[in-house]
Amino acid sequence: VQSVALKLIVERERAVANFSPQEYWNISVHLSKEKSKSDVPFTARISGSKKYKEDEAITIENNLRSSAFKVAKIKTTVSKSKAPEPFTTSTLQQESSRKIGGFSVSRTMRVAQQLYEGVALGKDGETGLITYMRTDSTSLSTTATSEMNGFIEEKYGVRYIGSGPRKSRRKSPVAAQEAHEAIRPTSVYRTPEQLGHYLSRDQLSLYTLIWKKALASRMADAENRITTVNIEASNKGSDTYKFLTSGSEPEFDGYMCLYKTDIGKVAETIDENEDHDEEEVAQQPVKLPELFEGDILNLVGVNNQRKETRPPPFFTQATFVRTLEESGIGRPSTYASIMATLEGRNYCSLENGKYRAELLGEKIVD
Repeated sequence: VQSVALKLIVERERAVANFSPQEYWNISVHLSKEKSKSDVPFTARISGSKKYKEDEAITIENNLRSSAFKVAKIKTTVSKSKAPEPFTTSTLQQESSRKIGGFSVSRTMRVAQQLYEGVALGKDGETGLITYMRTDSTSLSTTATSEMNGFIEEKYGVRYIGSGPRKSRRKSPVAAQEAHEAIRPTSVYRTPEQLGHYLSRDQLSLYTLIWKKALASRMADAENRITTVNIEASNKGSDTYKFLTSGSEPEFDGYMCLYKTDIGKVAETIDENEDHDEEEVAQQPVKLPELFEGDILNLVGVNNQRKETRPPPFFTQATFVRTLEESGIGRPSTYASIMATLEGRNYCSLENGKYRAELLGEKIVD
């Protein structure tokens, strides 16, 4: 497993080195409903996934400046953001690496071991605070779910209690070893606030993450009202161009009142160190003015932006763990030792939180 893990790092290093960027132009428009200065413009992007060349983009920009913009269609739906699953070994390693500064995979497992073995809680003595931290299972015992449901009802109200078990959305080519539960607090009534005096900073940070994630997994889904607006731009001398924009308004916060995530996405799928598509980030739903089909819109400006395709990102510890799991390489309990071996033998190194292949590592792979 160390050899094939090293091969992944070397192949990614070479993919980045051999990458040849291709330029393209991204076209969007700023529109407003009224001509008054108080009306805040909103942004719409040109429909489709085509990447335009420079001459095409300039032609479209010139045509748009003399076009009339009209709301062609409005569609409103309610989107549910499903509550997250409780932690497995792999997802705990990934999320602690992302959310807690300086938490490597090995540090996460070391602190989790301390929480599992037990911490002195004053007159209560040594107390194990979490369940076993080496597990592939996302299931919770009926005792745990009953306790969590009671806690949620007491603190947030009955509407915040989720329905049914959380089925795993993860896909792995390796059969799960589900002899244990998911990682959860041994009692949800031991809140992070109550334990603050007894835990070290590292222990409290990790326990808080585990406590919130387990409790959030039993809470109701968050709901957002999504409005999608199709806009047409046309003039007598050119083709009709179609644009798209969307807005989002919260209907019910659900689990997000406890466990914040990015707009409808489960936190473990988001990695702050990954190179996300800038267009995708820019198109996250925002609040729109009140619009109706047939409304005429005013063009405030055309944004014709030069972009370049980007190479695949270097692995962070979080994305490397996820790739190992998805590829069926090793087990979550071995990821820390795999990484320690590769770094210790100078096959690769961590630079600014990203894995870089060393010359010796490349020669080993070859």
